[in-house]
Amino acid sequence: MFRRQKRLGMHKKNLRSPTADRLEDLKRENAELRARLAALGAGESATPAEKDDARARLLRREEQQAIVAALGNHALVGAPLDELLDEAVSGVGKALGCDHTAILRLLPDKENFLLTAGSGWRTGLVGTHLVSARTGSKASFALSSGQPVVTSDMAHESRFEESNIFLEHGIKSGVTVLIGKKDNPWGALGVHACETERFVAEDIGFVQAVANILAVAIERQRAETRLQAQERRLRLALDSAHIGTWVRHRDEDLSYWDETTFEIFGVRERSDPLTHDEALAFVHPADRERVSREVTALIEEGRPLSIEFRITRPEGEIRWLASAAECHGSDQGTHAYGVIYDISAAKKAQAELADNAARYRLSLRAVAGVVYQRDMATGQVTASEGLERLVGESHGGTSFLPWWIERVHPDDRDRLRALGTELRRGERDSFEATYRVRHADGHWIDVWDRAYLVFDKEGRPSRLFGFASDVSELLEIQRRQTVLLAELDHRVKNMLANISAIATQSRSETHSIDSFIRSLRGRIQALADAHELLSRSGWDGALLRDLVEGALRAAGGRANARVQIDGPDVILTPRLTQSLALSLHELAANAARFGALSAPGGHLKISWERDDLRNGHLFSWDETAPEALQPPANEGFGSFVIRSMMETELREKVRLEFRPQGVLCTFRIPQMKEAPQHVLPAAARSGQNGKDGAEPALPKGSILIVEDSPLLASVMQEAVESAGWPVVGLAADVAEARRMVAEKNFAVALLDLNLQDEISTEVARDLRRKGVPYVIASAYRPQDLLEPDLADAPYLPKPIDQRALVEIVRLLMSSPLESFASV
Repeated sequence: MFRRQKRLGMHKKNLRSPTADRLEDLKRENAELRARLAALGAGESATPAEKDDARARLLRREEQQAIVAALGNHALVGAPLDELLDEAVSGVGKALGCDHTAILRLLPDKENFLLTAGSGWRTGLVGTHLVSARTGSKASFALSSGQPVVTSDMAHESRFEESNIFLEHGIKSGVTVLIGKKDNPWGALGVHACETERFVAEDIGFVQAVANILAVAIERQRAETRLQAQERRLRLALDSAHIGTWVRHRDEDLSYWDETTFEIFGVRERSDPLTHDEALAFVHPADRERVSREVTALIEEGRPLSIEFRITRPEGEIRWLASAAECHGSDQGTHAYGVIYDISAAKKAQAELADNAARYRLSLRAVAGVVYQRDMATGQVTASEGLERLVGESHGGTSFLPWWIERVHPDDRDRLRALGTELRRGERDSFEATYRVRHADGHWIDVWDRAYLVFDKEGRPSRLFGFASDVSELLEIQRRQTVLLAELDHRVKNMLANISAIATQSRSETHSIDSFIRSLRGRIQALADAHELLSRSGWDGALLRDLVEGALRAAGGRANARVQIDGPDVILTPRLTQSLALSLHELAANAARFGALSAPGGHLKISWERDDLRNGHLFSWDETAPEALQPPANEGFGSFVIRSMMETELREKVRLEFRPQGVLCTFRIPQMKEAPQHVLPAAARSGQNGKDGAEPALPKGSILIVEDSPLLASVMQEAVESAGWPVVGLAADVAEARRMVAEKNFAVALLDLNLQDEISTEVARDLRRKGVPYVIASAYRPQDLLEPDLADAPYLPKPIDQRALVEIVRLLMSSPLESFASV
């Protein structure tokens, strides 16, 4: 409101200036006429006609002056434009004694004038008649020249064409002037007469003065219209944004608030202004001094105000407000004009945003990864601080991608580039990849990278948002887990294979179902007890004493006072634990049935002592039976287990004697586990009788068994020998197997893949070079351990199906050996 009054005052000042100037010109001309009239009256040379002419001119100028003054006053008080136009046409026509006057308004298209007001014209022309603003008309000539156009006699006018309207009304002369500036005129004012030589210089000045007053009045009304529209838009904006306004009077020390400001402060609107102290009382005490200081600087120094502060509303609620203001001086004094609005929601959002940003930064620090975004158009990449923790250094900008690709492992670069190409083309909207990246210290890390693509409104790739983290430890855990699962699968299958072998051997040495079940249950329980001991230690090993006591408990002999156990604590490896458990079970079962524990009077001494000379422990099982015993006619499965399995595991001879006074079994437990060698059972050893160490000639169809488990080896040996194929040897480790492949002649090999924790890859390769086919009999899948060309062989998973084994060997025996040679 106050700015509007100020602008209106400026427009009145602008209007007053040209009007006053023209009135002064008229007064000056009148003074000159009076002086001339006085001179004519005093002089004897002036004729009565000259004196009458001077008086007429003076009266005419006074009338024109009165018309201009009246029109100017009406314009000053804001009379409507239509009234001013009608008054101007009427006054000019009356003062100049002309019947035809016209006000032409230049239309927005600048092509034509419209006869907007006038007098003396045929009915229906005013408001409808158009006059060309381009060429041919008197008004267009005035528009192009920018000067008043005076016509003394239309019949002799060559500057423009005589219009039909002029001809119709008998117009002979006239004056046309522009209303407004030449570069932006509003229109034209014309006065026309039916006589020639009708207008003098003073008439032209009078018409121009009227046109000037109209121009200022028109500009004022234009400004008024623009100002009103601006005020309407401003009020709509303030209301929609709930922005209040206030005015501070410097001299009165009073503040005027609008309705919205009262609402913001939460108080009832009042008509009287607020004092400085009343307004300041709403401000929060912590902000009051600062607000007072800033307002004082605004009023006294004219420094613009821009401040945020808190207020306490009457109900006690604290709100955040923002205010801006400027000082302006006018005839009415200096005032500060300000706006004020509530920013509590924005402050709360800022606090939440800052809190979220802090949590986001902490989250990024908590994870071993980097958050990044990429501008798909420019290639600009922005990465979080986690990049340095990920790869040991930071980077960013448009050179990030080449820098990153250079760090990626060469084997992974093409795959990553292909993903980037698909993203740039918009062929995919996300990706997930794991690849290797070189750390700043030189080692390789596994990076898991996932990102999502955002498209612009035209469907083009715009930004890529992603997260990358170091998953090296996770992948290593997964790899270890895979190995452990494979090992577990291997152990379970080996266990099942051992049980199958035990069942087969137990069946061959028993004569009734009851004795078979009893023998089988005891041996399986021995293996189960050994597994229980190993599980308790996490498969690190088992104490020898625990193993001995477990075997005696199963045989019912531990509580007997005739049993003596003596020895230090010795931890056995998992593999030796399983073999020794079965051997101790066989010794304890034999003692309970036939030996020292079978009747009163017997005695059993179990001991082990350190052997410093050979770096191990000497183990002894010494029985004293209650009566003399007869040695067994044939060695059974128990003897096979003790001799073959223990000698394989220990790589030494096992002393097993069936004495009349009782069984004696001694062997040495090594300190360190060494690669064992198989000792063939008697049936196999009887076939090795070559002279001078030379390999004897064997019939076509012999077989080599490569298996580190004596039980499983015995089962396979029994199956193939029962089918008529002799076994040339049993190899329990890679070195022994390669030696036998090189030295012995055989038609088919049965190959286990894991020999004493060593993969038998080289054994398979030696067999291929030699042209000998082989059957893979393993708990592992061939493709998991061997190269593709070596894994391409018949495969039997453990536990071994003896019938399937015999059938596969038969097929291999009937195939040409050359077909298995490597190329």
